[in-house]
Amino acid sequence: MVVCEALGIETEDKPEYRMGVIRGKRLLDEFDNILEIAQEPQEGDVGVFWMRERRQIAQHIALFGVHPFGGLSLIHAGTDSNHVAEHMYVPPWPDRLIRAYSLPGVV
Repeated sequence: MVVCEALGIETEDKPEYRMGVIRGKRLLDEFDNILEIAQEPQEGDVGVFWMRERRQIAQHIALFGVHPFGGLSLIHAGTDSNHVAEHMYVPPWPDRLIRAYSLPGVV
C-alpha cells in the first residue's frame, strides 16, 4: 500500500482480509481494479502466485527484481518467516504465477 500511495494509486486498507479461496479471488479483483495487468513480468512488477496444491488460488505476492546473476528475481516474505528473501525467478515460480501487474513509475 505504501508503494501504491507513493505512486498516486488509490488504495483502501482491508483489515478484515484473511487468507483463503474467496479472499484469493478478492485479492485478484482488488488488484484488477487498481493496477494494470502485465503481459510478461518485468522488473518492478507485482506477481500474484498460488502455493502448494491450491492451483490458481491467489495466495502469495512478490515483487519482481533483477537478480545479480541475471534474469528476473522474486522479492518476497513468507507468512511464517520474519525476513524478506530474494531469489531467481526459476521453476516452480513461473508455473505458479497467476497474474503480474505493472506499477508504472517504479522502475
